[in-house]
Parts: sequence; C-alpha cells; structure tokens
Amino acid sequence: MSFGRYKNKVTYILVALIFVGIGFGFFIGWLTFDSGGGGDTYLLNIQGSTTVEKICTLSAVPFMNTHPSIQLTVSGTGSGTGIGTLINGQCNVAMASRAVKSSENETAHTSTGIWLRQYAIAKDGLAIIINDNAIGTLDLSVDVIKAIFNGTISNWDDTALPDVDLSGEIQVVVREEGSGTRDAFNDLVMGDADQEFADSQYVGDALPMASNQMIFDEVNTNSQAIGYVGLGYLGSGVDTVLVAGVEPTFDTILDTTYFIQRELYLVTLGTPEIGTLTLEYINWHFSPEGQYYVFESGFINVLDKRDDVI
Repeated sequence: MSFGRYKNKVTYILVALIFVGIGFGFFIGWLTFDSGGGGDTYLLNIQGSTTVEKICTLSAVPFMNTHPSIQLTVSGTGSGTGIGTLINGQCNVAMASRAVKSSENETAHTSTGIWLRQYAIAKDGLAIIINDNAIGTLDLSVDVIKAIFNGTISNWDDTALPDVDLSGEIQVVVREEGSGTRDAFNDLVMGDADQEFADSQYVGDALPMASNQMIFDEVNTNSQAIGYVGLGYLGSGVDTVLVAGVEPTFDTILDTTYFIQRELYLVTLGTPEIGTLTLEYINWHFSPEGQYYVFESGFINVLDKRDDVI
C-alpha cells in the first residue's frame, strides 16, 4: 500500500510519542500541512466499523478544514471487512470496534510481511436496549441476558424475567457476522466471540442488522424486541437494561462497574511513517480537538479533550 509523498512544500513540527504493539498504541503529535489553498489534493480512505464510523464521520469535516490538502472518505463496512480491506491495500486506515484478532494479524503478516497496529481512540459500553413501552426498569444478570439471546428464554412472560409490562415472543436483534460490535458482545456476554459453542449461538430467528442505528430503529418500533448498541447510539424511544443493577453510563464504564465495555480503534498496516497522511490522521484523533469529537459522538475520550471547538 502506498500512502504517497507530498508534492507541495510542507512545514511541520512533529512531536511523537509512540507506543506500538498488538494490544495497545497511540500517537501524540502535530503536523501542519500547506494551507495555501492550491496544489495537489491527497486522499485518505477510511473503512470499517459502523460504530467508529460515527466518530470519523463527525470528525471528517473539522479534520479537512484544518488540513485543506486532504480529502477523506469514510465508509462503514464492518470491522472485519474494514481490516480485510486494509490488508488488501484498498484503504489507508481501518475502523474497528473490537481488538484486532490474532488470525487477522497472521493474515496481514503472511500477505504483506507487516503486522497490524491498533490505536484505541475511545472507550465504549455495549448497552442492552428494549422498547420504551416497558414499564419500570428491566434489571438482568448476564446469565439471563445470554439465555434470552440464545433462545433459552423466549417469551417476555417467562418467570425468570421481571415484569415490565412486555408480553409475547421476544424478538432478538443482533449485528451481522463480521461486525466488531457482535464480536465484542459475543465475547463479553455469550462467552465465545466466535460462537463455536451451542449456548453461545443466537436463537434461530434473531434479526441480524448491518449497523447500530438499524438495531436501535428496530427496537424503537418493535415492543417485543431486545438488542445491543454502543453508547453513542442511545436515544429516546428505547430503554436501557441494567446489567446486575448497573446502568451503562460514562461514569460506570470509567470505573468498570459496568463491565460490558470495549475500546474503539483505528487500525493501520504497520506503524505509519513520519510525514505520512496516515500518521497525521491517527495523531489528530488523539489531540484535544480530535478527542472532543470522540466525546461529541457519544463515546468516551481516552485523553484530554477541548471543552469547546470553534
């Protein structure tokens, strides 16, 4: 994959603090591109998680406003697809809502001789949601949530469930295969990210959806539905399920009392070289301005953010 060299005169000051590894890494730095308004335009293609897409879509215009020579495209294709696209050299940065899998890393190294690098730009909680026709608060243990999603509990009238004035068959709504949100939920709740065990598999009539927003919309309009979404997709029209008495909030995720949580990543093929667009894009998302847009997207910033952005 070639990220290109800059043909325009570029003035930059770079201060980089780089921690790299399969499990963790981040950049802090500043790179100022020629803002003369003319000359070449450089393209960055960002693909992957529909969860992280919300951050990258919101941050795209401000990033391009401060980097007028760069044109961004952001596409939500799913974490697995995004990482595959990155390995195949068809995008510059992948978005992932779960950690890179060892199988993906091995594929990258076998195909290209280069290891993947992941950079956690945000924290997130996976909220279990039901329709807001429910009366009162639904408080469930992880074991009961798992039983609902694998079909062991299939009716809202089941005596294992608190009475919240919902009735009839439960409609389970999930993310499609290849989704990082699905993998994270399967790992943390179903007990097996790859769903190889029978009790970790979803009930046969579970509805697979292509995005967090589609799950939210289905639960919002279907009083029998239950699903899961990232914090940034919560809104009116659904109720949040308490997990063992704990509500998913910024505070409960930060203090880890709500444990169905994950990190959100930008992923690159190898460590981006100094002076590349990819390095600047990663760096910017760890800057106070970039972290502001993480917060504004409804997720949790991992570094200091600006209190306001003009």
